[in-house]
Amino acid sequence: MGCFEFGAPPVANDDPTAPEIPALSLTAYPNPFSVFTNIRVSSLSSRGAGTDRVRSAGITIYNIKGQRVKSIMIDPEKTGEQFTFWDGRDEDNARCSSGIYLVNLIVNGRNVSTRKVTFIR
Repeated sequence: MGCFEFGAPPVANDDPTAPEIPALSLTAYPNPFSVFTNIRVSSLSSRGAGTDRVRSAGITIYNIKGQRVKSIMIDPEKTGEQFTFWDGRDEDNARCSSGIYLVNLIVNGRNVSTRKVTFIR
């Protein structure tokens, strides 16, 4: 049944021309948090040439309305895991209100991963 019914060639997902997608992961814990949340970025690699090379990386935190609250730069030259934290304060060091926030990992100007965190005061 399906594509094999009419003698179509088999379908495979091991295309040698497809670029390898780096396995980046973004984790925030504890969640929900009241004092601070740890942010872990895994497998950030600056090795590679051309478009695969990591030139800039950062974490941007948005509130539920889509307003940018804080930006945290991370080192693109460091490979493996990187740890940072967010203490529930904005760029002006004022405490944010309780609510849901989006933590975005941005690599080379592109949003790679997003996590939702809940801040409870």
